[in-house]
Amino acid sequence: MVPRFSILDSLKNAGDYRRILQGSDTLRIRSTYIELFLHPRLEGHRLGLIVSKRCYPRAVDRNRAKRLLREYARLHLRAYPAMDMVVRVKRPMESLALPALSTYLDALLLKAYPVRS
Repeated sequence: MVPRFSILDSLKNAGDYRRILQGSDTLRIRSTYIELFLHPRLEGHRLGLIVSKRCYPRAVDRNRAKRLLREYARLHLRAYPAMDMVVRVKRPMESLALPALSTYLDALLLKAYPVRS
């Protein structure tokens, strides 16, 4: 069974978001649809999501995007080193489906953590 993110594993504090979004040791990965902000930690993963009303005017779509991003993190984030990760959706994606989102985010995270052979 895959471990689940609990309430403690998500960013809730505005100060934490600010520290990660403006931090000098935060790795920023930009793409056309999503910005990733990765901040290293000693242990554990924390996830923060920013999905604006400008991107998805309907609350149903915003909630679906957040739900899919949380599911991606639950399934895939444990394979990477401990970090705080903030995902900011800049533009609406063509498909709000988990397989499409997974391949897109995997490609972005590969930029940050290339596979070593």
